Amino acid sequence: MPESKLNDINADGLVSAVEKSVAGIDVKIEDLDNIQKEVEKASAAKDTEKLMQQQIDSAANLDIAMKVKRAKDQQSLQERLLKRKKKRLRGGRRRVCAVGVPAGRDGS
Repeated sequence: MPESKLNDINADGLVSAVEKSVAGIDVKIEDLDNIQKEVEKASAAKDTEKLMQQQIDSAANLDIAMKVKRAKDQQSLQERLLKRKKKRLRGGRRRVCAVGVPAGRDGS
C-alpha cells in the first residue's frame, strides 16, 4: 500500500514533501495525498494568475492599438480638412499670368 501512494505523487509533490521534512515537519506516507493536493492547488493558482496577467496584457495591448487607430483617423481627418481648406482658399483667387490674362486663356 505505501508503494501505491508513492506512485500517485508527482515530482513537485515529492519536492514539497522533502522540503517539509528538511524544515523539521514530520512527513508520513499517509500525508503524501494531502501534500499532492496542496501542490496541485498551488499550481492551479499559479496558472490562474498567469492567465489573468495574460488577459490584462492583452487588454492593454488592445487599448493601445485602439488609441493608435483613433490618432491615425484623427490625423487623416485633419489632413483632409486642411486640403479642403487650402483648395477653397486657392479657388477664391484666380491665377493671372504676367500680361494680365487669366492663366489658361492665352492659348498656352
